[in-house]
Amino acid sequence: MNAEQIQRAHQSMLQGNYGQARQLLEGASDPTSLHLRALVEKRAGDDTSALSWFDQALSLDANNPEIHNNKGLSLRNLSRFEEAKHHFETALRLRPNYTSASISLARTCISLRLFDAACRILEVARRYDPKSLNLELAIARTHISARRYPIALQAALRARALNPEHPMVRYEYASALLETGQTQAACDELEHLVQRPDVQPGMLYLYARSLLQLGRLAECLSVARRAHALQPSSETLTLLAEVSWMQNDQDGFAEFLAGTESIPELALTAINLLRAAEQPEQAANYYSSTPLDFQASDVGRAAHCAVLTANGDLDRAVTVGRGISSAFPPSENGAFVSALLRNGRPEEALGHIELARRDDPESQFWLGYEALALRLLGDPRYSKLVDCEQYVRAFKLTPPPGYSDIGAFNRDLFQCLTDLQVFETHPLNQSFRGGTQAPVNLAAVENPVIAAYFKALDGPIRSYMQAIGNSPDHPTTARNTGNYQIAGSWTIALKSGGHHVNHVHPRGWISSAYYVKVPSDVGPGEDRQGWIKFMEAPFELDPPLMPEKWVSPEEGTLVLFPSFYWHGTQPFTGQELRVTAPFDVVPV
Repeated sequence: MNAEQIQRAHQSMLQGNYGQARQLLEGASDPTSLHLRALVEKRAGDDTSALSWFDQALSLDANNPEIHNNKGLSLRNLSRFEEAKHHFETALRLRPNYTSASISLARTCISLRLFDAACRILEVARRYDPKSLNLELAIARTHISARRYPIALQAALRARALNPEHPMVRYEYASALLETGQTQAACDELEHLVQRPDVQPGMLYLYARSLLQLGRLAECLSVARRAHALQPSSETLTLLAEVSWMQNDQDGFAEFLAGTESIPELALTAINLLRAAEQPEQAANYYSSTPLDFQASDVGRAAHCAVLTANGDLDRAVTVGRGISSAFPPSENGAFVSALLRNGRPEEALGHIELARRDDPESQFWLGYEALALRLLGDPRYSKLVDCEQYVRAFKLTPPPGYSDIGAFNRDLFQCLTDLQVFETHPLNQSFRGGTQAPVNLAAVENPVIAAYFKALDGPIRSYMQAIGNSPDHPTTARNTGNYQIAGSWTIALKSGGHHVNHVHPRGWISSAYYVKVPSDVGPGEDRQGWIKFMEAPFELDPPLMPEKWVSPEEGTLVLFPSFYWHGTQPFTGQELRVTAPFDVVPV
């Protein structure tokens, strides 16, 4: 096929005239024309057809990095991530300075939750191409995905130096600011960005998140509505529903869920929100109203399994869960594993847990489920995995400078934290009942008392890391680098009857409870009101798995423990608030 014909076909493809491009490429037999035909199908949205053309092109030119890269893009579009990874790696082996292939490979590694690998790939690419704007943006996004927020901010600042007015530069910079606790600065950056006529829904969503953290709830809802109208998504639906829920606006909560049944992503999100709101019957009714093709899909079966599990129909939940194909990500099938454990099938559950842990090796949720399954089986590996005496440790916080004792400091901290509370009830998808959580990351709050709190935490955290060691044969100690960052911090005020249901922190490493204010009714006693408990199962089992350790809360005490340890609290009575300032730590 001659060069002029190929050029005309290429122009037709760029103009969206795919039929004409196909006609011009009819009878193509050389690798360049076959590659272009594959790109035509890819642009037309038919990645499956594109793959066959990519294969024909590669059969004639197996060492062409561009063909490997573009085939990888089609495979990634089809969620065939392992195959995509292979072709991106091949493209880079053939052309080590191929920046776009490095970015694509890193994004694919993120989809596979290979965050360390993604970060390494982009740092190598930066040595070849140190002034690439797209590469700096990809580095920032990758480190945010890996929860390495300070490094993400450095990359965003480098991108900003290259092109400060580029909308994606401002977006990634604002993302990094928000995740490093600089909420007001992020909000200011986004305020300019969302006024653009070409504003993207993701930019509006990030702006709404920053407004929420600043307690500007009416503005948050308005911006989130705008984002959702532009492009309905699981993230925007969740934000809208959660803010309504925490304001005790049940009508608003129901309004946002209405009419989402026909959109698979939103249908699954709505079912999960109803389950989180402890409305299992409504979740079942909602599922019944979804289209039959959704119900027949793996996503629909997973949703059905979750609904059945929430309603206690465990036999049917197990049957439905077994019908989910192996193509469905095992790490997204928690309801099925819960049904197996509750239905007395820990051995079968363990097989699925092992697949999920391979899919998401740092997930503390799946590690927590593995501990439950091993304990139910009486497996000796459990006692090595869970040693509460070794891994649950309490520390007395040293009073920060300027305070004579920790009680005086806690009184000031209590006032700061309670001033941040703006909601009427607990958030969805959180562990506590009968209280409220401030809508801010405490690290984002510019307050000298809160800053003093974080400085006071450093000593106990480092003492804990030193005490547990870095043995490679335990999932917690194996990640111990000796350095850390606070990955999230919040404050919870529980009222009379308030408590935490048993839970884990899925994206933590070391988790905590710091007691700022403890009601006078909480303390020693057989009923253990307000005490924190460890390794009690998060659902009813027969026979039950009882707590392995209890810790009595005391003002000024910090309790540190692995994030995968199931933990909850006993309800307490009395009219005083129980205020804590927990946080999660991850290694760096």
